[in-house]
Amino acid sequence: MITNLKHKWECIPDVTKASVVFMIVNFMTEGIRFLITPIYTRLLSPEEYGITAVFYSWESVLGVFAMLSLQYGIFNNGMFEFRNDRSRFISSLLLLSNLATTILLFMWIILKKHVVTIIGLSSNLMLLMAFTFYIKPAYSFWVSRQRYEYKYKGPAFITLFLGFFAPIAGILGVLYLPGNKAEIKLWMSQFPFLIVWGLFYIKTYLDTHFNIKKEYILFAFKLSIPLIPHYASQYILSASDKIMISLLVDDASAGIYGLSSIAGSVVSIIWNSINAVLAPWTYEKMGNKDYNSIYKVTGQLCILYGGACASIMLVAPEIMKVVAPSSYMDGVYLIPLIIAATYLSGVFSLFGNIELFYKKVNLVMFASSSAAVLNIFLNFLFINQFGYFAAAYTTVFCYIAYTFFHYYNMKSIEKNNVYNIKQIFLCSICVVLLSFICRFLYSHIILRYFLVLVFIGMVLLYHNYIVNLLKRIKR
Repeated sequence: MITNLKHKWECIPDVTKASVVFMIVNFMTEGIRFLITPIYTRLLSPEEYGITAVFYSWESVLGVFAMLSLQYGIFNNGMFEFRNDRSRFISSLLLLSNLATTILLFMWIILKKHVVTIIGLSSNLMLLMAFTFYIKPAYSFWVSRQRYEYKYKGPAFITLFLGFFAPIAGILGVLYLPGNKAEIKLWMSQFPFLIVWGLFYIKTYLDTHFNIKKEYILFAFKLSIPLIPHYASQYILSASDKIMISLLVDDASAGIYGLSSIAGSVVSIIWNSINAVLAPWTYEKMGNKDYNSIYKVTGQLCILYGGACASIMLVAPEIMKVVAPSSYMDGVYLIPLIIAATYLSGVFSLFGNIELFYKKVNLVMFASSSAAVLNIFLNFLFINQFGYFAAAYTTVFCYIAYTFFHYYNMKSIEKNNVYNIKQIFLCSICVVLLSFICRFLYSHIILRYFLVLVFIGMVLLYHNYIVNLLKRIKR
Protein backbone atom coordinates (compact mmCIF):
# COMPACT_ATOMS: atom_id res chain seq x y z
CA MET A 1 0.00 0.00 0.00
CA ILE A 2 2.82 2.40 0.92
CA THR A 3 4.59 1.55 -2.34
CA ASN A 4 1.39 2.23 -4.29
CA LEU A 5 0.89 5.60 -2.57
CA LYS A 6 4.52 6.51 -3.22
CA HIS A 7 4.11 5.64 -6.91
CA LYS A 8 0.96 7.78 -7.17
CA TRP A 9 2.73 10.68 -5.47
CA GLU A 10 5.66 10.45 -7.88
CA CYS A 11 3.24 10.61 -10.82
CA ILE A 12 1.72 13.90 -9.66
CA PRO A 13 3.11 16.99 -11.46
CA ASP A 14 5.66 19.00 -9.46
CA VAL A 15 3.48 22.09 -9.39
CA THR A 16 0.59 20.14 -7.85
CA LYS A 17 2.92 18.52 -5.30
CA ALA A 18 4.22 21.93 -4.30
CA SER A 19 0.72 23.37 -3.97
CA VAL A 20 -0.51 20.46 -1.84
CA VAL A 21 2.56 20.38 0.42
CA PHE A 22 2.57 24.14 1.01
CA MET A 23 -1.13 24.04 1.83
CA ILE A 24 -0.71 21.14 4.27
CA VAL A 25 2.29 22.77 5.96
CA ASN A 26 0.51 26.11 6.24
CA PHE A 27 -2.51 24.40 7.74
CA MET A 28 -0.29 22.59 10.24
CA THR A 29 1.49 25.77 11.32
CA GLU A 30 -1.79 27.66 11.48
CA GLY A 31 -3.19 24.73 13.46
CA ILE A 32 -0.33 25.08 15.94
CA ARG A 33 -1.05 28.80 16.15
CA PHE A 34 -4.72 28.01 16.72
CA LEU A 35 -3.87 25.61 19.56
CA ILE A 36 -1.46 28.08 21.12
CA THR A 37 -3.86 31.04 20.97
CA PRO A 38 -6.02 29.85 23.93
CA ILE A 39 -2.85 29.76 26.03
CA TYR A 40 -1.87 33.30 25.07
CA THR A 41 -5.38 34.68 25.61
CA ARG A 42 -5.28 33.27 29.15
CA LEU A 43 -1.73 34.40 29.92
CA LEU A 44 -2.22 37.89 28.47
CA SER A 45 -4.94 40.40 29.25
CA PRO A 46 -6.94 41.85 26.33
CA GLU A 47 -4.80 45.01 26.66
CA GLU A 48 -1.53 43.03 26.44
CA TYR A 49 -2.86 40.92 23.58
CA GLY A 50 -3.87 44.17 21.89
CA ILE A 51 -0.27 45.42 22.06
CA THR A 52 0.94 42.30 20.23
CA ALA A 53 -1.78 42.76 17.59
CA VAL A 54 -0.81 46.41 17.10
CA PHE A 55 2.89 45.44 16.82
CA TYR A 56 2.21 42.96 14.02
CA SER A 57 -0.02 45.50 12.30
CA TRP A 58 2.65 48.22 12.34
CA GLU A 59 5.28 45.67 11.30
CA SER A 60 3.27 44.76 8.20
CA VAL A 61 2.64 48.40 7.22
CA LEU A 62 6.15 49.74 7.90
CA GLY A 63 7.67 46.60 6.40
CA VAL A 64 6.45 47.68 2.97
CA PHE A 65 8.69 50.75 3.13
CA ALA A 66 11.57 49.02 4.94
CA MET A 67 11.68 45.89 2.75
CA LEU A 68 9.84 47.15 -0.38
CA SER A 69 7.84 43.87 -0.59
CA LEU A 70 10.31 42.60 -3.18
CA GLN A 71 9.39 38.94 -2.64
CA TYR A 72 6.02 39.31 -4.37
CA GLY A 73 5.15 40.27 -7.96
CA ILE A 74 8.54 41.85 -8.70
CA PHE A 75 10.24 38.65 -7.65
CA ASN A 76 8.25 36.55 -10.12
CA ASN A 77 9.12 38.99 -12.90
CA GLY A 78 12.82 38.65 -12.07
CA MET A 79 12.68 34.87 -11.88
CA PHE A 80 11.08 34.88 -15.32
CA GLU A 81 13.39 37.41 -16.97
CA PHE A 82 16.71 36.50 -15.31
CA ARG A 83 16.17 32.76 -15.15
CA ASN A 84 19.87 32.04 -15.84
CA ASP A 85 21.20 34.26 -13.04
CA ARG A 86 18.66 33.93 -10.26
CA SER A 87 21.10 33.80 -7.32
CA ARG A 88 22.71 37.11 -8.23
CA PHE A 89 19.29 38.65 -8.80
CA ILE A 90 18.29 37.63 -5.26
CA SER A 91 21.49 39.06 -3.74
CA SER A 92 20.82 42.32 -5.54
CA LEU A 93 17.27 42.38 -4.18
CA LEU A 94 18.55 41.83 -0.65
CA LEU A 95 20.98 44.76 -0.93
CA LEU A 96 18.18 47.00 -2.23
CA SER A 97 15.97 45.93 0.68
CA ASN A 98 18.75 46.61 3.21
CA LEU A 99 19.32 50.07 1.80
CA ALA A 100 15.61 50.86 2.22
CA THR A 101 15.71 49.57 5.81
CA THR A 102 18.76 51.71 6.60
CA ILE A 103 17.03 54.86 5.31
CA LEU A 104 13.95 54.12 7.41
CA LEU A 105 16.12 53.40 10.47
CA PHE A 106 17.86 56.78 10.18
CA MET A 107 14.48 58.48 9.91
CA TRP A 108 13.35 56.67 13.06
CA ILE A 109 16.49 57.76 14.97
CA ILE A 110 15.99 61.40 13.95
CA LEU A 111 12.25 61.43 14.72
CA LYS A 112 12.31 58.91 17.57
CA LYS A 113 10.19 60.84 20.09
CA HIS A 114 7.49 61.66 17.57
CA VAL A 115 7.45 58.12 16.12
CA VAL A 116 7.05 56.46 19.53
CA THR A 117 4.16 58.82 20.33
CA ILE A 118 2.34 58.16 17.06
CA ILE A 119 2.92 54.41 16.85
CA GLY A 120 2.44 53.73 20.53
CA LEU A 121 5.11 51.02 20.77
CA SER A 122 8.17 51.04 23.01
CA SER A 123 11.75 51.48 21.77
CA ASN A 124 12.41 47.79 22.55
CA LEU A 125 9.67 46.70 20.15
CA MET A 126 10.84 49.15 17.49
CA LEU A 127 14.32 47.62 17.77
CA LEU A 128 12.85 44.16 17.29
CA MET A 129 11.07 45.45 14.21
CA ALA A 130 14.34 46.84 12.80
CA PHE A 131 16.16 43.49 13.21
CA THR A 132 13.28 41.82 11.41
CA PHE A 133 13.36 44.23 8.50
CA TYR A 134 17.09 43.68 7.90
CA ILE A 135 17.26 39.90 7.79
CA LYS A 136 13.76 38.58 7.02
CA PRO A 137 13.91 39.37 3.25
CA ALA A 138 16.74 36.87 2.72
CA TYR A 139 14.56 34.01 3.93
CA SER A 140 11.50 35.34 2.06
CA PHE A 141 13.47 35.41 -1.20
CA TRP A 142 14.71 31.87 -0.66
CA VAL A 143 11.19 30.54 0.01
CA SER A 144 9.78 32.45 -2.98
CA ARG A 145 12.44 30.95 -5.26
CA GLN A 146 11.76 27.44 -3.95
CA ARG A 147 8.05 27.92 -4.64
CA TYR A 148 8.68 29.37 -8.08
CA GLU A 149 10.78 26.32 -8.94
CA TYR A 150 8.23 23.97 -7.29
CA LYS A 151 10.68 22.81 -4.61
CA TYR A 152 8.89 22.19 -1.37
CA LYS A 153 10.91 19.96 1.00
CA GLY A 154 13.25 22.62 2.44
CA PRO A 155 10.62 25.34 2.99
CA ALA A 156 8.18 22.79 4.40
CA PHE A 157 10.67 21.53 7.00
CA ILE A 158 11.79 24.99 8.12
CA THR A 159 8.22 26.32 8.27
CA LEU A 160 7.17 23.43 10.51
CA PHE A 161 10.28 23.84 12.67
CA LEU A 162 9.63 27.53 13.25
CA GLY A 163 5.89 27.02 13.58
CA PHE A 164 6.50 24.60 16.45
CA PHE A 165 9.36 26.19 18.39
CA ALA A 166 8.50 29.90 18.08
CA PRO A 167 5.22 29.70 20.07
CA ILE A 168 6.86 27.47 22.69
CA ALA A 169 9.60 30.06 23.16
CA GLY A 170 6.95 32.77 23.51
CA ILE A 171 4.96 30.86 26.14
CA LEU A 172 8.05 29.96 28.18
CA GLY A 173 9.15 33.59 28.09
CA VAL A 174 5.78 34.87 29.35
CA LEU A 175 5.71 32.25 32.10
CA TYR A 176 9.24 32.55 33.45
CA LEU A 177 10.75 35.91 32.47
CA PRO A 178 10.00 39.08 34.46
CA GLY A 179 8.87 42.30 32.80
CA ASN A 180 6.29 43.49 30.31
CA LYS A 181 4.44 40.35 29.17
CA ALA A 182 3.55 41.70 25.73
CA GLU A 183 7.17 42.63 24.97
CA ILE A 184 8.49 39.32 26.30
CA LYS A 185 5.99 37.39 24.20
CA LEU A 186 7.00 39.26 21.03
CA TRP A 187 10.76 39.02 21.55
CA MET A 188 10.80 35.36 22.58
CA SER A 189 8.41 34.14 19.88
CA GLN A 190 10.42 36.05 17.28
CA PHE A 191 13.82 34.80 18.49
CA PRO A 192 13.83 31.45 16.58
CA PHE A 193 12.86 33.33 13.41
CA LEU A 194 15.71 35.81 13.86
CA ILE A 195 18.23 32.96 14.12
CA VAL A 196 17.00 31.19 10.97
CA TRP A 197 16.57 34.42 9.01
CA GLY A 198 20.09 35.46 10.02
CA LEU A 199 21.57 32.24 8.62
CA PHE A 200 19.81 32.76 5.29
CA TYR A 201 20.94 36.38 5.30
CA ILE A 202 24.58 35.28 5.45
CA LYS A 203 23.99 32.47 2.93
CA THR A 204 22.42 34.80 0.35
CA TYR A 205 25.47 37.02 0.13
CA LEU A 206 27.97 34.16 0.37
CA ASP A 207 26.33 32.26 -2.51
CA THR A 208 27.31 35.03 -4.92
CA HIS A 209 30.36 36.33 -2.99
CA PHE A 210 28.51 39.66 -2.70
CA ASN A 211 28.54 39.92 -6.49
CA ILE A 212 25.76 42.46 -6.98
CA LYS A 213 24.52 43.51 -10.40
CA LYS A 214 23.45 47.12 -10.82
CA GLU A 215 21.07 46.18 -13.65
CA TYR A 216 19.05 43.96 -11.32
CA ILE A 217 18.85 46.64 -8.62
CA LEU A 218 17.61 49.22 -11.11
CA PHE A 219 15.13 46.71 -12.57
CA ALA A 220 13.66 45.98 -9.12
CA PHE A 221 13.79 49.60 -8.00
CA LYS A 222 11.90 50.92 -11.03
CA LEU A 223 9.15 48.35 -10.62
CA SER A 224 8.99 48.30 -6.82
CA ILE A 225 8.77 52.04 -6.09
CA PRO A 226 5.38 52.51 -7.86
CA LEU A 227 4.17 49.34 -6.10
CA ILE A 228 5.00 50.58 -2.59
CA PRO A 229 1.65 52.41 -2.27
CA HIS A 230 -0.04 49.25 -3.58
CA TYR A 231 1.52 46.91 -1.03
CA ALA A 232 1.16 49.50 1.73
CA SER A 233 -2.50 49.76 0.78
CA GLN A 234 -2.92 46.00 1.05
CA TYR A 235 -1.55 46.03 4.58
CA ILE A 236 -3.48 49.17 5.47
CA LEU A 237 -6.67 47.39 4.44
CA SER A 238 -5.82 44.40 6.62
CA ALA A 239 -3.97 46.08 9.50
CA SER A 240 -5.20 49.67 9.86
CA ASP A 241 -8.32 48.46 11.68
CA LYS A 242 -6.35 47.27 14.71
CA ILE A 243 -4.11 50.34 14.68
CA MET A 244 -7.03 52.78 14.50
CA ILE A 245 -9.05 50.87 17.09
CA SER A 246 -6.07 51.09 19.45
CA LEU A 247 -5.76 54.84 18.83
CA LEU A 248 -9.47 55.71 18.80
CA VAL A 249 -10.84 53.20 21.35
CA ASP A 250 -8.32 51.21 23.44
CA ASP A 251 -5.83 48.32 23.32
CA ALA A 252 -8.37 45.86 24.75
CA SER A 253 -10.74 46.41 21.81
CA ALA A 254 -7.79 46.08 19.43
CA GLY A 255 -6.97 42.77 21.13
CA ILE A 256 -10.51 41.44 20.61
CA TYR A 257 -10.47 42.55 16.98
CA GLY A 258 -7.00 41.05 16.51
CA LEU A 259 -8.12 37.72 17.92
CA SER A 260 -11.10 37.67 15.55
CA SER A 261 -8.70 38.29 12.67
CA ILE A 262 -7.11 34.89 13.28
CA ALA A 263 -10.08 33.32 11.48
CA GLY A 264 -9.23 35.42 8.45
CA SER A 265 -5.62 34.27 8.56
CA VAL A 266 -6.77 30.64 8.71
CA VAL A 267 -8.75 30.92 5.47
CA SER A 268 -6.10 33.10 3.82
CA ILE A 269 -3.55 30.29 4.00
CA ILE A 270 -5.79 28.27 1.70
CA TRP A 271 -5.62 30.88 -1.02
CA ASN A 272 -2.02 31.89 -0.33
CA SER A 273 -0.95 28.27 -0.73
CA ILE A 274 -2.81 28.04 -4.03
CA ASN A 275 -1.68 31.43 -5.33
CA ALA A 276 1.95 30.70 -4.46
CA VAL A 277 2.00 28.31 -7.41
CA LEU A 278 -0.97 29.76 -9.30
CA ALA A 279 0.83 33.08 -9.87
CA PRO A 280 3.92 31.66 -11.66
CA TRP A 281 1.66 29.18 -13.49
CA THR A 282 -0.48 32.12 -14.67
CA TYR A 283 2.67 33.89 -15.88
CA GLU A 284 3.63 30.86 -17.94
CA LYS A 285 0.12 30.47 -19.40
CA MET A 286 -0.13 34.17 -20.19
CA GLY A 287 3.25 34.02 -21.89
CA ASN A 288 1.99 31.16 -24.05
CA LYS A 289 -1.40 32.89 -24.60
CA ASP A 290 -3.12 29.83 -23.11
CA TYR A 291 -6.07 31.77 -21.70
CA ASN A 292 -8.44 28.80 -21.81
CA SER A 293 -6.51 26.90 -19.12
CA ILE A 294 -6.62 29.87 -16.76
CA TYR A 295 -10.35 30.39 -17.48
CA LYS A 296 -11.26 26.81 -16.57
CA VAL A 297 -9.22 26.51 -13.40
CA THR A 298 -9.61 29.80 -11.54
CA GLY A 299 -13.40 30.04 -11.39
CA GLN A 300 -13.67 26.55 -9.92
CA LEU A 301 -10.92 27.32 -7.39
CA CYS A 302 -12.90 30.38 -6.26
CA ILE A 303 -15.97 28.22 -5.63
CA LEU A 304 -13.97 25.77 -3.51
CA TYR A 305 -12.35 28.62 -1.61
CA GLY A 306 -15.73 30.30 -1.09
CA GLY A 307 -17.18 27.08 0.32
CA ALA A 308 -14.30 26.77 2.79
CA CYS A 309 -14.77 30.41 3.87
CA ALA A 310 -18.51 29.88 4.36
CA SER A 311 -17.93 26.78 6.50
CA ILE A 312 -15.57 28.61 8.85
CA MET A 313 -18.03 31.51 9.13
CA LEU A 314 -20.75 29.11 10.24
CA VAL A 315 -18.70 27.54 13.05
CA ALA A 316 -17.27 30.86 14.33
CA PRO A 317 -19.01 30.69 17.78
CA GLU A 318 -17.42 27.32 18.53
CA ILE A 319 -14.03 28.56 17.31
CA MET A 320 -14.17 31.56 19.62
CA LYS A 321 -15.16 29.46 22.63
CA VAL A 322 -12.11 27.28 22.09
CA VAL A 323 -9.50 29.98 21.50
CA ALA A 324 -10.46 32.58 24.11
CA PRO A 325 -12.14 33.21 27.46
CA SER A 326 -15.44 35.05 27.76
CA SER A 327 -13.75 38.47 27.83
CA TYR A 328 -13.07 38.09 24.09
CA MET A 329 -16.45 36.65 23.03
CA ASP A 330 -17.83 39.86 21.51
CA GLY A 331 -15.42 39.28 18.65
CA VAL A 332 -17.41 36.30 17.33
CA TYR A 333 -19.65 38.63 15.29
CA LEU A 334 -16.60 40.12 13.59
CA ILE A 335 -15.34 36.81 12.20
CA PRO A 336 -17.74 36.42 9.20
CA LEU A 337 -17.00 39.95 7.98
CA ILE A 338 -13.24 39.49 8.33
CA ILE A 339 -13.44 36.20 6.42
CA ALA A 340 -15.47 37.84 3.64
CA ALA A 341 -12.80 40.53 3.30
CA THR A 342 -10.14 37.82 3.19
CA TYR A 343 -12.02 36.01 0.42
CA LEU A 344 -12.20 39.20 -1.64
CA SER A 345 -8.46 39.73 -1.23
CA GLY A 346 -7.99 36.34 -2.87
CA VAL A 347 -10.22 37.35 -5.77
CA PHE A 348 -8.20 40.55 -6.16
CA SER A 349 -4.97 38.55 -6.49
CA LEU A 350 -6.32 36.95 -9.68
CA PHE A 351 -6.66 40.36 -11.29
CA GLY A 352 -3.40 41.54 -9.74
CA ASN A 353 -1.51 38.66 -11.34
CA ILE A 354 -2.51 39.94 -14.78
CA GLU A 355 -1.67 43.55 -13.93
CA LEU A 356 1.79 42.57 -12.71
CA PHE A 357 2.40 40.26 -15.68
CA TYR A 358 2.08 43.30 -17.95
CA LYS A 359 4.07 45.43 -15.43
CA LYS A 360 1.22 47.97 -15.17
CA VAL A 361 2.46 49.08 -11.76
CA ASN A 362 0.98 52.59 -11.95
CA LEU A 363 -2.53 51.23 -12.44
CA VAL A 364 -1.99 48.83 -9.54
CA MET A 365 -0.76 51.67 -7.33
CA PHE A 366 -3.74 53.93 -8.10
CA ALA A 367 -6.37 51.25 -7.48
CA SER A 368 -4.86 50.02 -4.21
CA SER A 369 -4.15 53.49 -2.85
CA SER A 370 -7.70 54.62 -3.54
CA ALA A 371 -9.12 51.69 -1.56
CA ALA A 372 -6.69 52.26 1.34
CA VAL A 373 -7.47 55.97 1.63
CA LEU A 374 -11.16 55.14 1.57
CA ASN A 375 -10.63 52.58 4.35
CA ILE A 376 -8.80 55.04 6.62
CA PHE A 377 -11.45 57.71 6.05
CA LEU A 378 -14.37 55.35 6.77
CA ASN A 379 -12.65 53.87 9.82
CA PHE A 380 -12.05 57.31 11.29
CA LEU A 381 -15.62 58.31 10.58
CA PHE A 382 -17.48 55.21 11.80
CA ILE A 383 -15.23 53.87 14.58
CA ASN A 384 -15.65 57.20 16.37
CA GLN A 385 -19.41 57.03 15.89
CA PHE A 386 -20.28 53.33 16.27
CA GLY A 387 -17.28 51.72 18.01
CA TYR A 388 -14.76 49.13 16.89
CA PHE A 389 -17.37 46.83 15.29
CA ALA A 390 -17.73 49.37 12.48
CA ALA A 391 -14.18 48.59 11.33
CA ALA A 392 -15.22 45.15 10.07
CA TYR A 393 -18.04 46.57 7.95
CA THR A 394 -15.87 49.31 6.46
CA THR A 395 -13.20 46.73 5.63
CA VAL A 396 -15.64 44.56 3.67
CA PHE A 397 -16.93 47.58 1.78
CA CYS A 398 -13.40 48.73 0.94
CA TYR A 399 -12.37 45.25 -0.23
CA ILE A 400 -15.35 45.24 -2.58
CA ALA A 401 -14.13 48.57 -4.00
CA TYR A 402 -10.55 47.25 -4.04
CA THR A 403 -11.51 44.18 -6.05
CA PHE A 404 -13.62 46.19 -8.49
CA PHE A 405 -10.83 48.73 -9.10
CA HIS A 406 -8.37 45.98 -10.01
CA TYR A 407 -10.92 44.16 -12.15
CA TYR A 408 -11.46 47.38 -14.11
CA ASN A 409 -7.69 47.73 -14.54
CA MET A 410 -7.35 44.16 -15.76
CA LYS A 411 -10.10 44.59 -18.35
CA SER A 412 -8.41 47.74 -19.67
CA ILE A 413 -5.13 45.81 -20.08
CA GLU A 414 -6.24 42.36 -21.27
CA LYS A 415 -9.16 42.10 -23.70
CA ASN A 416 -9.19 38.28 -23.79
CA ASN A 417 -11.47 36.34 -21.43
CA VAL A 418 -8.82 35.20 -18.99
CA TYR A 419 -11.25 34.50 -16.12
CA ASN A 420 -14.83 33.27 -15.77
CA ILE A 421 -15.97 36.60 -14.33
CA LYS A 422 -19.65 35.69 -13.90
CA GLN A 423 -18.77 32.62 -11.88
CA ILE A 424 -16.24 34.49 -9.74
CA PHE A 425 -18.55 37.44 -9.06
CA LEU A 426 -21.55 35.25 -8.22
CA CYS A 427 -19.48 33.31 -5.70
CA SER A 428 -18.17 36.58 -4.21
CA ILE A 429 -21.71 37.92 -3.78
CA CYS A 430 -22.78 34.73 -1.97
CA VAL A 431 -19.81 34.90 0.44
CA VAL A 432 -20.41 38.56 1.27
CA LEU A 433 -24.16 38.08 1.79
CA LEU A 434 -23.53 35.13 4.09
CA SER A 435 -21.12 37.24 6.15
CA PHE A 436 -23.94 39.73 6.85
CA ILE A 437 -26.58 37.15 7.82
CA CYS A 438 -24.32 34.86 9.87
CA ARG A 439 -24.92 36.80 13.08
CA PHE A 440 -28.63 35.82 12.79
CA LEU A 441 -27.73 32.16 12.23
CA TYR A 442 -25.51 31.79 15.28
CA SER A 443 -28.45 30.96 17.54
CA HIS A 444 -29.47 28.07 15.21
CA ILE A 445 -26.70 25.53 15.69
CA ILE A 446 -28.49 22.66 13.89
CA LEU A 447 -29.03 24.73 10.75
CA ARG A 448 -25.43 25.95 10.79
CA TYR A 449 -23.92 22.50 11.03
CA PHE A 450 -26.34 21.13 8.46
CA LEU A 451 -24.98 23.68 5.97
CA VAL A 452 -21.41 22.76 6.87
CA LEU A 453 -22.16 19.07 6.35
CA VAL A 454 -23.70 19.88 2.96
CA PHE A 455 -20.44 21.52 1.88
CA ILE A 456 -18.35 18.61 3.19
CA GLY A 457 -20.66 16.18 1.40
CA MET A 458 -20.27 18.07 -1.87
CA VAL A 459 -16.47 17.95 -1.50
CA LEU A 460 -16.58 14.20 -0.89
CA LEU A 461 -19.00 13.64 -3.76
CA TYR A 462 -16.83 15.56 -6.21
CA HIS A 463 -13.42 14.70 -4.75
CA ASN A 464 -12.23 13.12 -7.99
CA TYR A 465 -13.22 16.25 -9.89
CA ILE A 466 -11.35 18.41 -7.36
CA VAL A 467 -8.21 16.25 -7.67
CA ASN A 468 -8.37 16.51 -11.46
CA LEU A 469 -8.81 20.27 -11.14
CA LEU A 470 -5.56 20.53 -9.18
CA LYS A 471 -3.80 18.37 -11.74
CA ARG A 472 -4.64 20.88 -14.46
CA ILE A 473 -2.23 23.33 -12.87
CA LYS A 474 1.02 22.05 -14.35
CA ARG A 475 3.79 23.40 -16.51
